[in-house]
Amino acid sequence: MTAPPVVASPATTADAARALLAERSLRHLPVVAGDRLVGIVSASELRHAAPETPLARLMVPDPATLGPGDSLQE
Repeated sequence: MTAPPVVASPATTADAARALLAERSLRHLPVVAGDRLVGIVSASELRHAAPETPLARLMVPDPATLGPGDSLQE
């Protein structure tokens, strides 16, 4: 990830997320509520979404994550 990471909230609209991805040359966007990762959305998932659709309706919820001490095998 970039520092600081580029993230969106569940209330961010599909149109705003598309603009953010284009501006930063990204293909995926973590969706964060408070300090917790709640989902992830990709450019392909946004492609056909209505402009005002919130990311909460488009994101893949609860993505698998690893901590700093975890191995990829876990």
